Amino acid sequence: MATITLERVDKKYGAGFAVDGLSLRIEQGELVALVGPSGCGKTTTLRMIAGLTEASDGVIRFDDRDVTNLPTYRRNTGIVFQGYALFPHMTVADNIAFGLQMRRIKRPDAASLVREALALVQLEDYAERYPRQLSGGQQQRVALARAIVIKPDVLLLDEPLSALDAKLRVEVRTEIRRLQSSLNLTTIFVTHDQEEAVGIADRIVVMNAGKVEQVGTPRDVYERPANRFVANFIGLSNFITGRDEGGGYFRNQAGQLLRFEADRISGPAEALVVRPEMIELGAAPSGSPHNELEGTIDTITYLGAVTDLELLLDSGERVHVHRSNRTPGYVEQFRRGEKLTVHWPPSASLPI
Repeated sequence: MATITLERVDKKYGAGFAVDGLSLRIEQGELVALVGPSGCGKTTTLRMIAGLTEASDGVIRFDDRDVTNLPTYRRNTGIVFQGYALFPHMTVADNIAFGLQMRRIKRPDAASLVREALALVQLEDYAERYPRQLSGGQQQRVALARAIVIKPDVLLLDEPLSALDAKLRVEVRTEIRRLQSSLNLTTIFVTHDQEEAVGIADRIVVMNAGKVEQVGTPRDVYERPANRFVANFIGLSNFITGRDEGGGYFRNQAGQLLRFEADRISGPAEALVVRPEMIELGAAPSGSPHNELEGTIDTITYLGAVTDLELLLDSGERVHVHRSNRTPGYVEQFRRGEKLTVHWPPSASLPI
């Protein structure tokens, strides 16, 4: 296992940067997710770490070893691609053994390592099958076994779940996390799916236009977004614009005074972010410091575990409110066009 360090790493194509001055340290045994929209530089970053794409500038280290200019085969990385990349004419066992053969591992030793890898991904009975005889989830497990059988210092996963259906995505994601934790593998997981990142990572790196917007635990990134981009990308957010009045007070577009915790920001707030699940329906408790606004229900959308109420505020802005469907009939009492008061505590106002 290795600690990965990137120091001001660039990747330039023509006059533009796919990755611009990226510095990051990933600790041994840590699982870090790189997230962001298409074209943000996350896959390019992973490919530079793997040695599949040459960095234009900067330094990449595995522990104290400078690997910036080393070819892929000398970095000892296990890689799982989006499309599995299994050899259709080879059995599962032969696919997993391929990397061992390239390293000239003796056949008896390789066979033992393949059996061990198959056990880790719970496919012991599938060794003699061909990829066409496997489900998508099973094929992805084979690709994972092929990556870990070589005992890599670093495991690199490039959108590994994107070809799976929703149920399988959760199952394989859980399997990857279990396997990574049991092996204490330093792992980088690239995804555009913020829910996947929150569900699997020790830390999340949010990228945009080749730069890092924020690095933190899933809870940090969700509850304390560094800026509007992060708040908008990680989870659903309501944005209330206006001006910072100082001392934890914020005046919205309609001139109403709202409160937030002043120690949660170092400079003037340009907007307040409020997560939908933090907003309560009805008037605020008497004498409480809660923020209170009025609006009209515009849409009501059933989402399974919750119902989304979209309100058009008197200020002209829209907010989403998520209410649990745990209590039968509670949400059904509301109707489109109905006037409604909502409230939330100052601690739920995230200044950005």
